[in-house]
Amino acid sequence: MTGAAGAVGTMAGQIARLLGELGYDATVLRATADPIGGQLAEVAPGGIDVVVDTVGGEQLTAAVHAANRGARFALVGALDGQLSPDRAGGSAPTVLDTYRLLTRGITIAGYSCVDHLHVETEWEGRFGKWLRGG
Repeated sequence: MTGAAGAVGTMAGQIARLLGELGYDATVLRATADPIGGQLAEVAPGGIDVVVDTVGGEQLTAAVHAANRGARFALVGALDGQLSPDRAGGSAPTVLDTYRLLTRGITIAGYSCVDHLHVETEWEGRFGKWLRGG
């Protein structure tokens, strides 16, 4: 999960655990002197299988390098572009190793809620149940 310190990332991790699908057990801080790739290797020595990416940029690049065979990436945001004074949210370019994507069978898919409006009622019900349950 990139951007896990923000509102979307914090909720995504909690929801994933509630669904019994995944979650995160460690964090990597972009604002440190240590490169992200090195930090990922330390906290996930066995590699990464699933990424929910809300940021893009160098975090996405590093996650692809740490990805296992068959890893799945869901791109749900582009905070890197939104925070850039040069791009004003209009783009979030990053460098991806397409050779690694191909040879490891890594899947990357974008997700936008506007393409899935039919799930709104279902999620409102789930959120309400979780909130009532504490």
